[in-house]
Amino acid sequence: KETEDAFSFLANTAHETTGLIRITAPFDYGTKIIASMIPAFVARYKSSRVELVLSDSTLDLLSNRLDVAIHVGWLKDSSNQARRIRSFEQVVVCSEGFAANLPEINEPADLRSVSLVANMALRDPLSWTFSNSVGEYQTMELSSVIAMDSASAVLAAVTAGGGISILPDFLVASDMAHG
Repeated sequence: KETEDAFSFLANTAHETTGLIRITAPFDYGTKIIASMIPAFVARYKSSRVELVLSDSTLDLLSNRLDVAIHVGWLKDSSNQARRIRSFEQVVVCSEGFAANLPEINEPADLRSVSLVANMALRDPLSWTFSNSVGEYQTMELSSVIAMDSASAVLAAVTAGGGISILPDFLVASDMAHG
């Protein structure tokens, strides 16, 4: 819903939306969320065309002739004009088969003995901060046997039983809904 509102905002910034709109987004978010919204946008604004450039690198808007950049995570360059279009949660995940063989996990420290697939797309992939219902935080420094810089690749490794990881909810929501 929040991302749909951003597309509406983009359309409402001009009297009539026409011409080419070049958008960049991270590969995982662009593939999972943005790509599926573009057909409805161009159907509504028939004089518009959209090019989606997927990259996990921060691209220069001017030199790449980009109109809109969608970033997931922390804003590094505050000189850009930014608008929050969606929030997401990071979720600890593993496959059902891997979970069946896990030792009992009662607190974050118990994760130190579990195989980890590090998500190197995160700012600090081996430092996980957990919170409880009363707002207390605990940060754990973990180690990994497998590390990947693509959340989709991490998801594939986790699904294949490679260990636990932390992934954005938008990437795993469908898998979690189906068990």
